[in-house]
Amino acid sequence: KSLRARSWLQLGRPVAHPSQALAGFDVVVLQRGAGAQPGPEVIEAPGHVGFFAGEGTVTKVLILGGNQTDGVTVDTFPAAHILGIRRVYE
Repeated sequence: KSLRARSWLQLGRPVAHPSQALAGFDVVVLQRGAGAQPGPEVIEAPGHVGFFAGEGTVTKVLILGGNQTDGVTVDTFPAAHILGIRRVYE
């Protein structure tokens, strides 16, 4: 019932790696902000959440989100910023 992006880390079950994620179904939670960021255990910190849309490159993932460049878009994000991938539905 939280509006925080990182609250999605508490739902469903974890997906270990982007190569195991299902495009359009699994939710990716990312770090947001400049500088050092806390790990996934800190739900109150800034984050970004969207649907996994594929692996862009070895170091990037594609995310479908509703607040990316002021619209619903698919954009690339560094895989290193992933806090967790969650499978919410089976």
